[in-house]
Amino acid sequence: LCPLVLVGAPWLHALLREAAPDLWSVRTGVVSVAPSLEPEPTATREIASIEAAPARLVTGEAASDPDYALEQAERLRGKPGREAARAQLLLRAGNGFYEHTRYEPAERCFREAVALFAELASTSPELQRDWAGTLNNLANVLSALGRREEALAKAQEAVRIREQLAQARPDAFLPALAMSLNNLANRLSDLGRREEALAKAQEAVRIREQL
Repeated sequence: LCPLVLVGAPWLHALLREAAPDLWSVRTGVVSVAPSLEPEPTATREIASIEAAPARLVTGEAASDPDYALEQAERLRGKPGREAARAQLLLRAGNGFYEHTRYEPAERCFREAVALFAELASTSPELQRDWAGTLNNLANVLSALGRREEALAKAQEAVRIREQLAQARPDAFLPALAMSLNNLANRLSDLGRREEALAKAQEAVRIREQL
């Protein structure tokens, strides 16, 4: 066995998918590289706070290509019992779109994933955690689109969910709460509410110190 690496323009993705589906199906990663004349610190900060979909439900092609993950999510639409898998695929697709600054499709994916997780949340704490994580990601996208008040509301909702989880099982959910508090601090800072942002960031630090 030997690795095969293909390098080319973005249109190569679509060409390979249509002309060589067998080859496309065995790939393990797609990386897009765009030229940049100067760093973008704000974008880097936001990407770092994006929460990934759990790998237990998303593997192979769907874990590396947002368009493909979205395609797979559509195949599960309307299939009873597959709602959790569909939500994870939408979360993975949204993350990929966000990292490629494709904010509109990212927002659509996150919104649908949020709705699915909200319906499933009562079935397990883990799905409640994923619900809050997707709300965090939706808040980041809304902030990138300049809709900062709406972004703040989503970040606050995520914190409320994870506070309840951490109260019941602090050993399992305190790290996630710290992440949501940090995200909330970012959203408050975006709106110029610096003192409130500082308080939330300090709360996140206290949790991390305990851990």
